[in-house]
Amino acid sequence: MLHDGMRGFYMLKVMLVDDEPALLEIGKVYLEREADIEVVTCESPQEALEEIDRSRFDVIVCDYQMPYLNGIEFLEIVRRKNGRIPFILFTGKGREEVVIDALNKGADFYVKKGGDLKSQFAELVHMIRQAAIKCDMEEALEYNVRRFRSLIEESFDIFMIVSPTDVIKYISPSVKKILEYDPEELIGTNLSQLLHADDVQIFERSIERLSANPGVIDRFDLRLRKKIDEYKIFEIIGKGSIDPKGKIEFIFTARDVTELRKMMHALQESERNYRALTESSPCGIYIFQDGRFKFINRRMIELSGYSDQELMNIDYLELIHPKYRQLLETLTEKALRGELQGIPTRLEFIALRKNGEERWAELIPTMFNFNGRPAILGNVIDVTDRKLMEEELKEKKKRARNIT
Repeated sequence: MLHDGMRGFYMLKVMLVDDEPALLEIGKVYLEREADIEVVTCESPQEALEEIDRSRFDVIVCDYQMPYLNGIEFLEIVRRKNGRIPFILFTGKGREEVVIDALNKGADFYVKKGGDLKSQFAELVHMIRQAAIKCDMEEALEYNVRRFRSLIEESFDIFMIVSPTDVIKYISPSVKKILEYDPEELIGTNLSQLLHADDVQIFERSIERLSANPGVIDRFDLRLRKKIDEYKIFEIIGKGSIDPKGKIEFIFTARDVTELRKMMHALQESERNYRALTESSPCGIYIFQDGRFKFINRRMIELSGYSDQELMNIDYLELIHPKYRQLLETLTEKALRGELQGIPTRLEFIALRKNGEERWAELIPTMFNFNGRPAILGNVIDVTDRKLMEEELKEKKKRARNIT
């Protein structure tokens, strides 16, 4: 259900409930003067309930004082049967206590009867549209929350919220498939209990840094224990935050980089061994040196749309959107000169495929010596779906705030 500027013209189907046929007739005439409103009238809540079972309505407008069932009793039944449908109480003057009761029981708006009909129905039309848009926003936000939750649950990352005393306040469901723990097993325990003994001090120093500088982002590696007592290496990104009670807490994202770190060590021994490890990686992996790619894995070929030979001979800037070329060129040159201060450990940019398609990419660069000289080991992930979802969610929240 989308209206007005959200997806262009859309007919609003409105149910008008009143036990006075004359008022129903007048209301239908006034409301259907609007090109986007269609009205179905009902002379009793009982008739309206039968109609709801047969058809779908965008908004219900209902009188209060009616025989057998009043407007609030009808509202309570509607909320049980069709919890989300917008409901506007159309009631007489001097019934403030009725209005309060209706709003407490789930009515979206109310309009008082009486006075100038033109003004009264103009206000009702406005309320109908506002109620429909409000419902759209709530549905869109709920949909995006479900999508976001699904992304977290299916993510290759573990998301954690940790207290200053090292207690896990939240950990994402993805921990089940990555470390084999149920989230409930870990919430309320100390994160340090999962760490390799040699890494506890690394974690404690990070907590100290983040406590002193809540806005700073910290990055480091930790070994976390799986339920079967095997350790995996995780790249940790941490940041301090203030909870609703005004107290500091720490948000950590942990990405399993066990295989990536193994790959880096394997490079010191043999490029052939390294290639064998990388071909099964879901990430694009490359080695960059002397202005050219020295190594690319199969996923890099899939992400770019170029063949391996084309990638080995291409000017790497052709793979980057013009908006980001200067930044990537500057950072690349600084990194290869050994000027690492200020070089981000993660960078998002728009990449260009061979067919011109634009895709959001996340780059994790690491400096190392390749054949005795500086080179960049790049780890590339396609994050287009996540970026689109984030932008969509921001827009929906912005519209919702404007309405409320």
